[in-house]
Amino acid sequence: MNSSKPTPLELMTTGLTSLEQGRAHDYRMVEQLTRSRSDRERQFVSNFDCEPKSALLSDVQWANQRHGV
Repeated sequence: MNSSKPTPLELMTTGLTSLEQGRAHDYRMVEQLTRSRSDRERQFVSNFDCEPKSALLSDVQWANQRHGV
């Protein structure tokens, strides 16, 4: 029996293992991208919340003046 040549069962197991590893890697990448995106969204929201209300109000007043309201 030639021991250097893998058996079909070994080939199937190896293929499955590498597929599972690839899938796990994909999940990790998606999780990482999702986490970094939600971090960016949180940062954006916190920046927006820190915006002084007077600045927002002045934008509204500017728009009203521009449209002659």
